[in-house]
Amino acid sequence: MCSFSPINTAVQRASWPSSWRACAEPTGSSWPMSTERECTSTNTERALMSWFSAWAAPVSRPSPAAIFKAACTRLPAPFPEAAPCSFWAPAISTPSVMTCSLSWPCAALPSAPLAPRTTMKVGGHAEWLLEPSSPDELCQALNAAREFEGPVRFLGGGANLLVADGLLPGVVIACARLDRVFRPDGHEDGPAFDAPPEALSRVAPPERSSDPRLVAWCGSSLPGLVRAASDLGWAGLEGLVGVPGRLGGGVAMNAGGRWGDLWDVIESVRLLLTDGSVVDKQRDECQVGYRDAQLGGALVVGAVLRLTPDNRLAVKERMRQYLLEKKAVQPVTESSSGCIFKNPDPELSDGRSAGRLIDDLGLKGLSRGAAQVSRLHGNFIINNGGAAAADVLGLIEEVTRRVEDQSSVLLTREVRLWSAEG
Repeated sequence: MCSFSPINTAVQRASWPSSWRACAEPTGSSWPMSTERECTSTNTERALMSWFSAWAAPVSRPSPAAIFKAACTRLPAPFPEAAPCSFWAPAISTPSVMTCSLSWPCAALPSAPLAPRTTMKVGGHAEWLLEPSSPDELCQALNAAREFEGPVRFLGGGANLLVADGLLPGVVIACARLDRVFRPDGHEDGPAFDAPPEALSRVAPPERSSDPRLVAWCGSSLPGLVRAASDLGWAGLEGLVGVPGRLGGGVAMNAGGRWGDLWDVIESVRLLLTDGSVVDKQRDECQVGYRDAQLGGALVVGAVLRLTPDNRLAVKERMRQYLLEKKAVQPVTESSSGCIFKNPDPELSDGRSAGRLIDDLGLKGLSRGAAQVSRLHGNFIINNGGAAAADVLGLIEEVTRRVEDQSSVLLTREVRLWSAEG
């Protein structure tokens, strides 16, 4: 077993074999990234060092991100006898353990599996996954990702999302570490989103407050946000009980249901625009539609929610009743992305919802592979364990075709699709 970190310091290089030091000595340059490797194959070590020495040569070269994109796809093996080594691929063909850290501004993972990060539990790998832990890191991560060749996507709780099988090119910025909810406590010196950090630790608020607002970062769990409001005895979010995902995605798609939508209680949102600037927008400045907040491609950094003081027990009782009703008709405990289709125009569907159209055709229980149209609600597809994204997509296409053929209604997807094509 060997472990080395090819940093441009004499102390580090002194521990290398002489043949490595001779070829890996950089001239008048420094390593712009920190890389760590551990491996069990001597041939793999030789291949790695050959690559490092070639990279360190004082010649014109592309950016570190471009180099690592190529290198982390497949490690070149210049030696005929070198054992094949799949580098950052889902399967490793030789006994090898490798870890790598590029100079991203936050935690970063190459070839990161996305299925565990979605509520449907299907899909392939992200070429790079970044995990910022603060709004500032989020802005820095976006700027760094733009320098990397390929698309940039944002991942919240993975609800309302279907990730295609295989490798997803580009960078995925995950917001899971941006999970923070706090009370601004009457902060009047600026936007509530900029309330002093000490407000974050106030976990025992008074029974009543003259400022019934919550500030939430984009990675805040929607179920956690609903619980926080109910614990305070504040009404307005109980209709979202049982809705998965995180605040950023919920704001972007105006998550909700028959008992209310998230934008019903939003006072303002903080957005990261496509040009890298950050702006705050009030509720009346946004043109919010059905399952689409129409933010023009801007990323939700966070939001301020204005709730209504109420009796705590009454709020929790409403939540309990809503959840019981949902469990009776929706597969809230199954692996699902949520509703697959948007409800059609009532004038075109005789007032029937997407779920009702599917149910009327007897399509509940229809399956492909391990993916199945829920027997509880026709507008849900569940993963019974081991489903591939191709199974889910095939089922969506079949349901769409059969509804159009027999009801003359063209259903449109509500669930978003991430694939190599877009």
